[in-house]
Amino acid sequence: MLKAASIEVSDLASAEGVLGKLQLQGITDGKVAALSASGITIQDGAEAATRIASADAADLDLDGLVALLGQGSEKGGEVRRLLAGNIVLRDIATGKSGDQGDHVGSIELKGWQASTALPTCSDDEGCFAAALARMAVEALVVTDMDLQSTDDEHDAADGQVQLGRLALERFDAGKIGLFDMTDSGFVSNVDGSSFGIRHLKTENADLSALLQAQSADHASNDVERDLRQVRISNALLEDFSYRGTPDGLPFTIARIEASNNYGADDAVQTRLAVRHLIVPMPTSEQPQIMDLPPMAAAIIGAQADLAVDLDYSFEPSKQALDIERLRVALNDAGALTLKTRLEGLDMSDDTGGLVDNPVMDGLTLLQRARLTDAVLRFDNQTLVDRIIERAATDNGIKPDEVRLGIRQQLPVLAQLMPWQTDVVDQMEAFLAKPQVLTLTLRPSQPVTLIDLAAGVMSGGLDELQPTLKAN
Repeated sequence: MLKAASIEVSDLASAEGVLGKLQLQGITDGKVAALSASGITIQDGAEAATRIASADAADLDLDGLVALLGQGSEKGGEVRRLLAGNIVLRDIATGKSGDQGDHVGSIELKGWQASTALPTCSDDEGCFAAALARMAVEALVVTDMDLQSTDDEHDAADGQVQLGRLALERFDAGKIGLFDMTDSGFVSNVDGSSFGIRHLKTENADLSALLQAQSADHASNDVERDLRQVRISNALLEDFSYRGTPDGLPFTIARIEASNNYGADDAVQTRLAVRHLIVPMPTSEQPQIMDLPPMAAAIIGAQADLAVDLDYSFEPSKQALDIERLRVALNDAGALTLKTRLEGLDMSDDTGGLVDNPVMDGLTLLQRARLTDAVLRFDNQTLVDRIIERAATDNGIKPDEVRLGIRQQLPVLAQLMPWQTDVVDQMEAFLAKPQVLTLTLRPSQPVTLIDLAAGVMSGGLDELQPTLKAN
């Protein structure tokens, strides 16, 4: 048993690295009350190394750390023990000498507890997931991170990742009380594209099922499938920007707020609010992000300023998605609001067709989905007048002549929708005073989205029975 009031050593060197100075205080029964070190170099091969300017720690359990790093299964190892009350690393740099490499200003870890008995795992990623699943941390703070993003195929840096500050609080076996990240971004060395996030925060996240799945046998698990088990109660994103080229106009989002309420059988109620989603309109001088017709820019203006609100509930056991409200508002032009219910959204793998790819599986689910009813409401502010005025300008006529031309086409609606005897009157009322126009679909039986689109395109609306109501 080693017991000492303090130990101090300096100028240690070996093939594995260099330690300028080390001081230990309060050593007893495999524990250290305080540790201070400086001038640390950990060699990684002949040229690369990790350099740490200084490190401080308090309440270290050296026996526990040795057991954990050795993946030991000591007696009682399943019981968590406090490995460190506090650890601070400062001015951390990695890479070859003289290269820019990676840099982190500081890392601080508080209240680190872990089980020192780990299960058998198939690879490094599986072992890491297993360790996290048996770990708890009171707080982790990382500041001033500047990393090189590497293209594994070409073994070369393809971009620069920056992070001002990352804070994690109340981590317990994959459950995270708070995740808070500020001033993060990425710049590509390949095409000059970039994105940035001023602030990202999540509250009450649960990654425990993901860690358990990944630690069980990482090689045979699919990450996309396991990600479906992640739960996040609240999330906030502020000031996101994306630029496709160095001199291109940015696509920006001022704010996104999301909340989830989870129930039995994986049911979830979600509320999402997006504010000031700015999409620049295409011009001859500036590259465009979205392939929009020039007329859209003429009607909307230099940029589309969107606000999106979404409230929905999803019950996997009933294979049903209820969209209570999907509202998209554009500048001061107007807003579209959708309320609908979709059935037949089978998320299980038993029916086949799902390949654990979010894009392909999304398309598969859309093919399966059946619409039971829908209400689409358009609230006009200035959009109708803008469209009419633009059409008049393009055709060299007056706006009233455009309105007259639209009215002359309205009898076609009466032929397409004979079940609504006042459909022409409703459209006449909307053209005279364009405020609100509501489209309602109540098919006699649930209809697939593919059949719905085919019916709209072909004009065969009998099974959909749509109705229009103005103001």
